[in-house]
Amino acid sequence: IFSTPGDFLVSANLYSGVSNINIEINVEIFPSPSIDLGSDTLICGNNPITINAGYGFEIYLWQDGSTDSTYTVIESGLYWVEVTNEYGCSGRDSINVTFVPAPIVELGDDTTLCEGETLRLCANPGFQQYLWQDGSNDSCFMASIGGQYWVKVTDENGCVGGDTINIIFLPLPDVWLGNDTLICFNEPLILYAGEGFESYLWQDGSAGQTYLVTAPGQYWVEVANECGNGADTIIVDLSTPFEIDLGNDTAFCYGHNLV
Repeated sequence: IFSTPGDFLVSANLYSGVSNINIEINVEIFPSPSIDLGSDTLICGNNPITINAGYGFEIYLWQDGSTDSTYTVIESGLYWVEVTNEYGCSGRDSINVTFVPAPIVELGDDTTLCEGETLRLCANPGFQQYLWQDGSNDSCFMASIGGQYWVKVTDENGCVGGDTINIIFLPLPDVWLGNDTLICFNEPLILYAGEGFESYLWQDGSAGQTYLVTAPGQYWVEVANECGNGADTIIVDLSTPFEIDLGNDTAFCYGHNLV
């Protein structure tokens, strides 16, 4: 058995009484392929992975008979490849691949709340770690202002999942028609109830955002949105006209003053 390369002299006695025969043998030792498919691995979710056996070998043979230098893995199992280099030497390696489901988290659909309300957001129980958008790590989070909320969870396999929810907080109906006021004769006043409400109702049954005041009186409007109703009242009075008397028409001499 030769374990090192080089020239070797071999003596052989073929028959009894016959002198030995000396044969010179040259021994070359070629390198075996070095191949590493990596450590056994766990894949979160169901995204395929590609195993690479390396490049430069003459022959590749995978467990299913395929002969590419790479192999796409789509399910759990033991995968192996045998490669052969240009010297005809072979090497083999194997890897276990396990697919596990990614964590599923459901925070619910995007939603609208009224000002002053709160919404308790909870991720599924039983995970190893929780991380909310503000850095907190409880399984639940109390939302009290509008914005985007998200959570990431990590399970016992180290797999990460998450979900996001957008929350809009509507203000409570708040309408203001202004301070009580005076109007002059033939000078109307336009009352404005604001915009963004779902409905408007004035004292005369009209339903616009504005109301034209042409006479003194008490005026009110009621507005509504998803969060309820709001109302305001204004008193409009008529300013009393006043008279100016400059006296009768008159004449005076040049150089004199009119007092």
